[in-house]
Amino acid sequence: MCEPNTSTPLDERSRLLRRLILRSLQRSGRGHPGSALSLVEILRVLYDDILRYDPLSPHWPERDRC
Repeated sequence: MCEPNTSTPLDERSRLLRRLILRSLQRSGRGHPGSALSLVEILRVLYDDILRYDPLSPHWPERDRC
């Protein structure tokens, strides 16, 4: 029986980040994917849910320094 698609936009962003990591490593022909892939969820949660920043306003005085 097929499961309904329950992925969220955040899950999709994590998948995209993993794909980009693997693509970069493949194109460079070197590197170790383990640490980069294991940090995807941590970084996604930090940047999407916890840190206060605005990429369009890098000098915003209320931003978190990350």
